[in-house]
Amino acid sequence: MDLGSNGANCGAGIVVAPLSTGEVAAVARICHQNGIAIVPQGGKTGLVGGSVSRPG
Repeated sequence: MDLGSNGANCGAGIVVAPLSTGEVAAVARICHQNGIAIVPQGGKTGLVGGSVSRPG
């Protein structure tokens, strides 16, 4: 079960999938400049919901 992709518990305002480290840096810079929190995701193999985002 992948809790992070369930619409009922994924309150993210936006989801990005950068394809390079440069894109990761650009996203992080924009988020930092605008006070936007980042919830990083990896392979999403955890089963305890440790990286589930909150609304906003």
